[in-house]
Amino acid sequence: MIRSLLKELVNRIEHLREVLSRDDFNPHLNQLFLKQTETRLHSLKMDVLRTMNDSSWGIPGTNANFYSDYQRSNEHLLQLEYYGVQVLKHFGEPELYFNALMRQLWQEMGVSGTPPLVTTISTNSNHFWALAAYDLIGAPPGEEAHLLNIPDLLHETGHVLLNYHNVSYPNLTGSINEVIDQVYQTECWAVEDQERSKELLTTLNQWKTRWHKAWQAEFACDLIATYFLGPAYAWTNVKLSVSERLGDVYDTQSESHPSHEARMRCINGMLMRMGHVQEADQIAKLWQEFLTLPAYNQPLHYDMAFPDELISQLTQNVYEGCRNQDWLSYGDQCQQVDQPIASLLNEAWEILLNRPEEYSQFEQKTVARLWESFRA
Repeated sequence: MIRSLLKELVNRIEHLREVLSRDDFNPHLNQLFLKQTETRLHSLKMDVLRTMNDSSWGIPGTNANFYSDYQRSNEHLLQLEYYGVQVLKHFGEPELYFNALMRQLWQEMGVSGTPPLVTTISTNSNHFWALAAYDLIGAPPGEEAHLLNIPDLLHETGHVLLNYHNVSYPNLTGSINEVIDQVYQTECWAVEDQERSKELLTTLNQWKTRWHKAWQAEFACDLIATYFLGPAYAWTNVKLSVSERLGDVYDTQSESHPSHEARMRCINGMLMRMGHVQEADQIAKLWQEFLTLPAYNQPLHYDMAFPDELISQLTQNVYEGCRNQDWLSYGDQCQQVDQPIASLLNEAWEILLNRPEEYSQFEQKTVARLWESFRA
């Protein structure tokens, strides 16, 4: 049966390749993304054919391997169909806007290479999201009409840039992995020396693993977005944090994301490092008011999950990594670029916070002006 299913996979791959060969896609879409999708489909087909022609078919004990190969190939095909072919087929007006926006941001930030493709294809997420391995960023439908959530697009761009560095970029996070190991080794020694709970040792090792696997990347993406957008990213992160029905802003249980409190501490550290001291103080004061709500209480050992030492070192490493790439910070863009998008996003927040009655008209006019410039 597995051979028959593999044959069906080949048929489906060929169908998708035929869809890609038709010259009826939007002429403005990212041609590199189209070529990469075709290349991935061809590579998957070769993998499936190699499995079908494997000389070990029929040898006792090999069936499990072929089942596993089929499942892996089928999962890969489903990803390519949805996040490749369907993305290309649904490239419409919102995509024209977001991809023009991304190209302009890319240029103004001084980032080389081709920017990732942005899609509004439906997912279960109401936030921006990234599939870095596919050079793909997702935008919630309807966000093309608004400004205040756009900075979150730059967080997801950070995931793509971190993925790029594995190929051609120097390490953006520096020696942070060694620092993580050192910090948690010291904490574990202290727990053992003081003969404290063995459960705490287990928890410390869990936190160390999460730092290595996911937390440092999320912090780094916040730092990269702050580097490019300055206070606007911090304000957007506050907005997204207070908009959610959070279980706890001090959450240490998520394997994928650090707590909102720690992320804001990290973002504000980058603002301070960039010289935006007044804005950082203003944001920190407002955020502290939010943290005093009765629903939020800092748990025991919380400082061990997100130590200031680690956050400060990562902030410094990412700042230096961005500078070493010659990427333009928010301040650099304001000096070197005429009305950069980063400046418009900061202006949007300034108006909302200080003259909220003017914000709606400002947003409508700004979005209309961006649309007009992108179509020119």
